[in-house]
Amino acid sequence: MPTHIQSLLGLLRNYEDGRSFEAWDPYLAVGTVVMPTPKLAFIMGVHGELHRRHLVDVRRALSDIGVRIAYIWRAPGHRMPYATQVQSGPLKGAWEMKIPPRAVSPQEPLKCPRCGHDTSSTPTPPL
Repeated sequence: MPTHIQSLLGLLRNYEDGRSFEAWDPYLAVGTVVMPTPKLAFIMGVHGELHRRHLVDVRRALSDIGVRIAYIWRAPGHRMPYATQVQSGPLKGAWEMKIPPRAVSPQEPLKCPRCGHDTSSTPTPPL
């Protein structure tokens, strides 16, 4: 009988430009990613410095592995860029981030789902 093991748990690490996991560089933020299905992710327990511009990279990384929707929990009163807050049901209060399939060109930017602007170079303060 064939056996399949699906990865359900991941660790998100965000780095400054020019730094990487492979080089054992220090990260800016770390969080847990639970993927109950290949197209659905729950991002929890994020700690550290995660800016709007970093979320562009997070969205790209999730898109690259096939995730199309992610749910993120934030402290009350905090917003989540590129996401809308769930208003009812068991995920009420979570932020839902829709993730488009990766563009043909890796250089093509991901667009904001609410207004459609290029999100790759939007300078903003930390979340």
